[in-house]
Amino acid sequence: MKMSRISVCAAVLAGVVSSVSFAQEKEAVATAVPAASVQKMGPITVTVDLVGGQKITGTLTEVTLMPIRTAFGEASVPLAEVAGVKLATAEDTSTTIIMKNGDSITGATDLKVLAVDTEWGSAKINGSSVASILLLPDLKWNATIGLNGKRWSLVDSKSQQGNQLGAPGASSNANPSASPRPATTIPPTRPVTNQ
Repeated sequence: MKMSRISVCAAVLAGVVSSVSFAQEKEAVATAVPAASVQKMGPITVTVDLVGGQKITGTLTEVTLMPIRTAFGEASVPLAEVAGVKLATAEDTSTTIIMKNGDSITGATDLKVLAVDTEWGSAKINGSSVASILLLPDLKWNATIGLNGKRWSLVDSKSQQGNQLGAPGASSNANPSASPRPATTIPPTRPVTNQ
């Protein structure tokens, strides 16, 4: 009898606690938040390498973001943070974006038209005619072939050391001519034997 009173009391107490906690819960309501103010970027100077080998240098107009579809999802990369874009070709089917901090993003992009103001006037370049876009001076593209295929990086064309952006273990400094981080050496391990 005593056991049944305890279980009845416990059930009543549990009901009271759950009704109190249910009453205290608030329904989640979605509210609109104003979009963050977009900072106006200054002009972005670029060198556009065309598929035919020609180069066009000028200031980007109209495009400030590079949309890219990766294995992890879609992103829009601000061109103010980009060092270079190597577009896909028939031989290399992915686009590579090298960021100013040395990170690289590989995926697919669909560049329709690139508008560039040059010293001789405005140029509207079909995306299919663009081989690459360099957004920092004195860089050139460098391809390395590895187990995963071709990997693009940017090399400082004026440096005798050939500092790279976008290569594995490359410096993540925003200045591509800065000296890279020293390589770390991991000592070999010896097998453990029981004696």
